[in-house]
Parts: sequence; structure tokens; C-alpha cells
Amino acid sequence: MKITIQLKGYIYSFESEGGNLFDILIKKGIFLASDCGEKGECGKCSVVLQEGTLLVNNEIVDGKVKACQATVISDINIVVEDALVFLKQKSNQITINPCNKECSSCKLNCKDRKS
Repeated sequence: MKITIQLKGYIYSFESEGGNLFDILIKKGIFLASDCGEKGECGKCSVVLQEGTLLVNNEIVDGKVKACQATVISDINIVVEDALVFLKQKSNQITINPCNKECSSCKLNCKDRKS
């Protein structure tokens, strides 16, 4: 499955076998805040699902989702609040694709998006 993340004006993409979204992001060097220890209580790890399917408690969800409670079951596009993310500086962890502003078919809501 392809995970695509909008963060700080960039698009990060990588492949995953699915599973818990919070854990998938950690494995790729993307660390979300989690004051509750991934119990789903604080909401600090929330992301916005723009495309794809996530499950929480075996139910399909959309919109704002707590990553620690979400299971990835398809390709997804998400937006992550930049204040809550830290990236490892290893070039082999994530493919970084700066937005080229040609987004007529893009589902992400970039801050510099051309309509």
C-alpha cells in the first residue's frame, strides 16, 4: 500500500504493508506527539485522511483521525500538522517529493495549491 503524507509543503510517499498508522509512521522516521502513550485519549497524533480507507475499532473512518487508533487497509493520503512531527535525517527512510504545483488531479490540500 502507498502512504502519502502532506507535511510542511512537501509530499512524502512510501510503501507499507498496512497495519497501525502510528507504528507505520514511526518505522519511516515520522514521529507524532502522543501524550497518552498511544491510548487514543489525547488526540495529539491526529491526522486528516483525505483519500483512502482507515479503520478504527473495525469501522471505516474519515476526516480527522487519531493515528494511534487507525489501521491502514488501503492506499492513503493524509495531512499531518507540522508542529507535531519530527523526521529522522536518513535519506533512505522516505522519498521526498516537493510539490510541483501542478495539482489538477492531486487530492492533497497543499497551502500553495493552484486551483
